[in-house]
Amino acid sequence: MTLVPQSDPAPSSPVGDRADASTTSRPAAGPAPRGVVRHLAARIVFWTPVFAALALFAQVAFLGLRPAISEARRLTDASDVLAARWQKDQQLYDAYELQLQARKDPIFRERQRRSRLATRPAGS
Repeated sequence: MTLVPQSDPAPSSPVGDRADASTTSRPAAGPAPRGVVRHLAARIVFWTPVFAALALFAQVAFLGLRPAISEARRLTDASDVLAARWQKDQQLYDAYELQLQARKDPIFRERQRRSRLATRPAGS
């Protein structure tokens, strides 16, 4: 037994043919086909790591790197000022330390005592 497809003879009318032809030639105005949406989703997922890295780089460049560089420059300048102040204070400390050692020396103390006796007026 052979199966032969039976077709319904559709009534032909000039108005019906025009309506069918106009609906098939226009693209669908409804939602996009699933294939297009899946393709777009796949592309977005594919490029997400790149965009994440770019966002991180931009954040570091604009919010983290510039302030860090300016702070490093400020600290370098402050370090130079601090080194100069430390050197001046170290020289002052060395001078005080030298005087303290001299005052502890018995020979220096005797010279100071004789110097004071020699400069006193004779009548006092």
